[in-house]
Order: sequence, then structure tokens, then C-alpha cells
Amino acid sequence: MSRPNSIRSDLPLMIWDSECAWCRRWIQRWQRITGEQVQYAPYQYFDLDENNQLKKFPSISIHDCERAVQLVLPDGSVYRAAEAVFRALAAAGRRNVWLWLYQHCPGFQFISERLYTFIASRRPLFQKI
Repeated sequence: MSRPNSIRSDLPLMIWDSECAWCRRWIQRWQRITGEQVQYAPYQYFDLDENNQLKKFPSISIHDCERAVQLVLPDGSVYRAAEAVFRALAAAGRRNVWLWLYQHCPGFQFISERLYTFIASRRPLFQKI
């Protein structure tokens, strides 16, 4: 994964953990699905301010990035974890069904976020899968 030269403000940006092998595999998969419609950048590439917030995105902390992917939309909205994934796929016009389920199907949001949190909090166990 190469360091992004510039971040376009007109495209969604997925911020992720480049030190996580599990994350790298999923980001590569999502990149194939979303193509040029979504940008991807590891949080390690961003400078931090004195409060450990990303300078470019002050509403996102290093702690947020260590816990889950962050999706920044062109309007400045930030989404995290499972919702970020579903919104990125939908923003690219792909697999909109996941976001629809997340927003409309009782229990789907709860289950999606709990599963995301379960895996994210146990990433070392999933590195070899």
C-alpha cells in the first residue's frame, strides 16, 4: 500500500490501520470493490496534534483509529466501524444492500457493530485466518 500523495476532498476517505494484517486484507478487498470511488489511507500517514487527534481531521483521534476504520465523507461526516464499511461500499455504488440492512433491518446494526467490535478487539487472533 503506497502513501497517498494527496487526499481528494470530493471522495470518501477510509482511514485504517496499516499495521494490522487482517485490516490490510479487507482494505485490499474493499479497494477492488470500490475502485476509484473511495480513497484509502492508513492512519499512520497522518500527523497528530498535541491531543493525539489527526491534524487533517481533528474530530478523529488516534484512539478512534486504533479501534476501528474511519470513513470521512466529502461533507465532513465521519462514520466508524461497520457503518463506515457499509457507507463506503454504498458510496461507490456497490453493495448498497448492506447499508440498507444496517439502516432498516431491526437488529442488523446491533449485530454488525458487535461483530466488528468482537473481531477488532481480537485482531491478533484473526491475523492468521
